[in-house]
Amino acid sequence: MLNNSSQWKTLLALLLITGACVLAYANMMNNDFVWDDVVFIKKSYFIRDFSNIRDVFKVDFWQASYRSYSAKFYRPFIIASFIIDYAIWGMNPFGFHLANLLMHIGVTIAVWRLARFFINRTASLAAAVLFAVHPIHTESVTFICGRTDVMAALFMFWSVAAYLKSVQGKRIVFVCASAVLYAGALLCKEASVIAVPLIAVMYYGKHRPGIQRIKKIVPDIIPFFVVTVLYVVLRHWVLSGPVKLAHASPGGTLLGTMLTMPSIILTYIGKLFVPVRMSIDYAPEVVESVLSPVFWFPMILLTVLFCGGVRLLYKREGLAGASILLFFIGIAPVTNIISTGVFMADRFLYISSAGFCFLAGMLVQGGFVSMKIPQVKKYCIVCMALIAVLMTMLTIRRNSDWRTEERLWLKTAQTTPASFRAHGSIAQMLLDQGRYELALKEARIANMLRPQDYRVLGNLAVIHMKMGDYTKAVEYFQRALEYEPRDFRTYANLHLLHDALGEPERALDAVNTAIHYNQRQKDLYYMKAEFLARQDKPEEAVKAYNDCLRLYPDDIQSLESAGDILMERLNNSKQAARYYQKALEIDHGNARIGHKLKKAIANREQ
Repeated sequence: MLNNSSQWKTLLALLLITGACVLAYANMMNNDFVWDDVVFIKKSYFIRDFSNIRDVFKVDFWQASYRSYSAKFYRPFIIASFIIDYAIWGMNPFGFHLANLLMHIGVTIAVWRLARFFINRTASLAAAVLFAVHPIHTESVTFICGRTDVMAALFMFWSVAAYLKSVQGKRIVFVCASAVLYAGALLCKEASVIAVPLIAVMYYGKHRPGIQRIKKIVPDIIPFFVVTVLYVVLRHWVLSGPVKLAHASPGGTLLGTMLTMPSIILTYIGKLFVPVRMSIDYAPEVVESVLSPVFWFPMILLTVLFCGGVRLLYKREGLAGASILLFFIGIAPVTNIISTGVFMADRFLYISSAGFCFLAGMLVQGGFVSMKIPQVKKYCIVCMALIAVLMTMLTIRRNSDWRTEERLWLKTAQTTPASFRAHGSIAQMLLDQGRYELALKEARIANMLRPQDYRVLGNLAVIHMKMGDYTKAVEYFQRALEYEPRDFRTYANLHLLHDALGEPERALDAVNTAIHYNQRQKDLYYMKAEFLARQDKPEEAVKAYNDCLRLYPDDIQSLESAGDILMERLNNSKQAARYYQKALEIDHGNARIGHKLKKAIANREQ
């Protein structure tokens, strides 16, 4: 029961934070699956089987997706969250969006709690509300697959809060809790290793410990060291293999990428203050010379800002210094020293933006302390409210850009005309609609912007194939395979091309290669089985369906199709009945399969 003023104020703060989050993101709840959501959720068979939750610690993040290949990402908690969401909601995006919203609320409360270690109630609430509604977070919250940053931040910020709480008593309990939460963050995203320096900076900013206190807390390093070592060993054990992590530098070369990053980081800071013209695929111009002012001017400013943060931390301006350094720590994993393959993304600011919000909270506290005139104080409150409302409106507007796949990519092409991904995705949508001439135009623009991208080349090949230009299609497929020889979709499309050209041996080789690179993709087994059935090889077609059933024993389509071939092509009604029976046990109310089962039994008895 709430029996004092402090508890009521805490409850009110939590309600306001929750309300701010809900208000800002309510209009995303009916958004569709877009972008990588399609790959990781809509087309993924892995998440549809709840028993796979036991295997999330054994697979690469991308192996659980539709593409099913190793990309050296280890994020078992994210995969598990998709499995749980699907088990509850099925393929309804509402439930996935709800999970993202709840996690964002949890992160925002953690931001409020961290701020309370340094500043008063009003200021910490202002910081939390700003974090709740800031438009830069839409890519992390509205984009379902953006939850990697949200879940990692959820564990990470509460890990920091637990460690800061350990100073107030029950030290061992809170230190261990902090280490466990740190482990959770690592299992959401590899970059969560930054939690350790983040804890150090926030602790120093709060307590500015002397030599004696530092000696006292040295043993606290042990649980974090153990967690890190165990994580590295587990990750290496799961992801070890012949495939190496090889994300191309987004600037073409490491030097070009590093020369461009200072201007990008400065752009990030600008977007925290003025969050407009946001995009899911920025296309910054690559800096090619150290002498370019686009390199050295941002570099000087960032160096001054970083050194200022260190100085503030040392000079007892704890939260100010820690907030600035939090920004740099949060952005460090995506500076492309180890290439991420992406120059810039709004979601990369989800953790770093907390530092910006803390500084805003400090500004609010300083303003209220210095304000002696009630009228001025009132205007300040109105100004804060107007900023929150403006940020909320911008977030709501940005959420609508994520409504559908088509709307998202059209908006991206409008905001970032140099985005090859936007033009390539628009080409794919036009291709799906059968508008081949327009699709070819968009695909050519994408190819001009990124000549070596295998996805764009694959799109061009498929468009030419649909238009009947098989020579051009073969040429583009071959070029696509030069840049990405593991892409199963290219081989699957090559299968269709060779089949259309009346080249059955090449068609079979192509689909077998596609299966080799993606052994968990049901559609490839269906494709192979249907092809073999058309080639009058019913026994081999049944074998292809059985290969699929070894991976997915409850796959109704494979059971029914294998049964059809056995009964209609091989006159084996007895075996066909077994397949139909198993399919009917899975889908009890399927009248079509029930009718086929009765027919198979009748044929068997005759």
